[in-house]
Amino acid sequence: MAEEQQLRLDLDELRHLESIAKRPRVLSLLSSEIRDLDAKLSRVTDVTAAARQAAIAAEKVPVNVDAVNRSYVTLGSFSWDQDNDKIKIYISIEDAEQEKVDTVFKPMSVDIKFHDIHGKNYRFAIPKLNKEILPEKCKLVVKPNKVIVTLVKGSKGNWLDLHLKEDKIYISIEDAEQEKVDTVFKPMSVDIKFHDIHGKNYRFAIPKLNKEILPEKCKLVVKPNKVIVTLVKGSKGNWLDLHLKEDKLKPNLDKDKDPMAGIMDLMKNMYEEGDDEMKRTIAKAWSDARSGKTADPLKSYP
Repeated sequence: MAEEQQLRLDLDELRHLESIAKRPRVLSLLSSEIRDLDAKLSRVTDVTAAARQAAIAAEKVPVNVDAVNRSYVTLGSFSWDQDNDKIKIYISIEDAEQEKVDTVFKPMSVDIKFHDIHGKNYRFAIPKLNKEILPEKCKLVVKPNKVIVTLVKGSKGNWLDLHLKEDKIYISIEDAEQEKVDTVFKPMSVDIKFHDIHGKNYRFAIPKLNKEILPEKCKLVVKPNKVIVTLVKGSKGNWLDLHLKEDKLKPNLDKDKDPMAGIMDLMKNMYEEGDDEMKRTIAKAWSDARSGKTADPLKSYP
């Protein structure tokens, strides 16, 4: 502002001098200086005006403190159905207003916020959908006592669940540090090493997983008193167990092998895998057979 004022004063004095000058050379010099100062004043005026407009605009922008500090009650109760193309979610909520609902549809998530319902705010969210949707085709309709959300599937077909189901392993361990954990994910195994926890090292490993995983999509997150390992399945479906269960009880049917040896292996595996009651039963059967109290179950075999 001070610079603009000084330029105006200089211009006024130069114009006064121009009005009283007589000699052509002096008039030319004064005219040239007036043009230069006039152009400079124009630039300074533009900058000042722009700064003033920005300040006014900033004053007009309301800072919505309520929006920043707004809290929400989570809506966890809902029902849903589907056809080959769409999914409909029914959320029980009364007195919602269409203009007070914010919806965010993304290919793999849904986030819906209901504002100012009797002084409270509510939220319904699915952070990871089972499969992809088409956000631009999804919609929400408010009814008197419920809200209907229509999700358009990215590809036709049946969904087993709305949520993406990931296999998570929870390991109870305190004071682990993310940078001191080594993870090795392979298609059929997991190996995790925890270093320098109060001077000790720990290891968690599954050498043979039940089925294949996608190593590049698996992850580990360290929490204050536990570690969460997320395994992404190579194919959809339920696992009966994390570990691969090999059938140890299946007898070897090799034709060249002595059938008696196969039966003995079977009995041995049954004994090793069985509980205390099973072990007592097998031991008693063998003991009785050998003492002649009962017929030897293997006597008929050559």
